[in-house]
Order: sequence, then C-alpha cells, then structure tokens
Amino acid sequence: MRYLRHEAGHAFNYAYRLYDRPDWRKMFGPYSRPYRERYRADPFSRDFVRHILGWYAQKHPDEDFAETFAVWLTPGLDWQRMYEGWGALAKLEYVDRVMKEIAHEVPEVPEPSDDDLPVAAMHYTLAEHYKENDESIPIRDERIFDGDLKTIFVAAEQAPGAAAAGEFIARHRREIVTRISYWTGENAAVVRQFVDFLASRVTHLELKLGGLEASTLIELTAFGTAVIMNYRHTNAIDGTESADES
Repeated sequence: MRYLRHEAGHAFNYAYRLYDRPDWRKMFGPYSRPYRERYRADPFSRDFVRHILGWYAQKHPDEDFAETFAVWLTPGLDWQRMYEGWGALAKLEYVDRVMKEIAHEVPEVPEPSDDDLPVAAMHYTLAEHYKENDESIPIRDERIFDGDLKTIFVAAEQAPGAAAAGEFIARHRREIVTRISYWTGENAAVVRQFVDFLASRVTHLELKLGGLEASTLIELTAFGTAVIMNYRHTNAIDGTESADES
C-alpha cells in the first residue's frame, strides 16, 4: 500500500500537471532537475517526509511530491502531529490544500496517439526490467572481506557442530537485506547481490556460526551497513572507482 499511495501521487501530479505550477516548484523544486538513480541522502534532514526506505523523498522533486502525497493519503495518520516542527510539514499542508482545490476538477488527459504503445503490445515483463537494471557492487578481489567474515564467524574446526555460516545468512537473508537497505538508503537489489556474495564466500571458506544468532546477526548487519555506506558515498569497495564513475 505504501508503493500504491506513492504511485498515486505521481498519477495526480502528471494528470493535473501540478509540476508546472509555480507554487509546486517553489515547494518541491524544479521538476526539470536531472533524475539520477544514485543520490546522496541526508538522514538527519527534516525537510522531507519518511515513507519508502532509503529517504526516497530526497531523490528528486517528483519523488518528494509523491512521497509527501503518500504520507498525506495514509488513512488514520496524524501527519500534523508526526511532522510538527519539521520543514516537511509545509509540504504536507501544501498537498492538503491543493488536493482540496482540485478535488472536483476533471484533469485534461490527451487521447492516445499513434506513437503510444498499446498495452497488448507490451511483452516486457517487470522481472525482465529489474534483471536488466540490476546493479552490482564492483568487487575486484573476492577475498577482500575474508578477514572480516572470519571475525564474524569461526572456522569449521572451532565449532564442528554449529550451523554453517552460509545457511545462517540464507535463513536471515531477507531481514539482513531489508535492514541494510533501510539504514543506508541503497537499492535493495544492490544489497541483495552483496549479501549473496557474502553467503558464497563464507560457504567457500567453510565458516560456521560461532556465537549467538542474535548477536551474529547484529554484527553482520552492522558490517554490511558500513560497507554499503562506504560504497554509496565513494562508489568503490576497494579504493578504486567503479567503471561507470571512472
């Protein structure tokens, strides 16, 4: 429902061409601002609402509006109290005011042109889209984190009866990916690829779970968060830039 409310915000923005309004641009910024998949977010900023993971409202003015709209649309949410004293409150009040203003207006939607692709001709699936756009961290040496992983886990001979580290990561994969993605703001697909790489390495190293599951999960998540944050702000893992930034 979070995503549906967010996308509804885009639909209203485009249907009513709100982004062309001077008051919209003054509130959210220019719609023409370059749209970049990778963006730096300020976790401490109070000028944006918190809705989708990764401080998504900070990505672009269009996303800022959609996120603000989604918060405003959430049933039973006291956004006035939740965002009291925040700069984001002015944006929520703006959405509230504009939605009441256009509530009984019918947007002017142009008729489909011959250049528009009919739905029946769309054979490109979401799975194909995400697979094509999957980003991966450029790890040039698979051994780079072996020392860290040997600190978090233990050698097989030290805990012969313990669970395999690879199985442990696989069992908690969704939670690890979700937490790291949430705290870093990095795309979940990138984090998932990184976690799968770690699982592959601990399996190759034949590492075992040496401590309590809860504490190991915390340590692994903290380690992953540190690595992803470093990657997010330098676009590198081992001190060299990735190909698309060099």
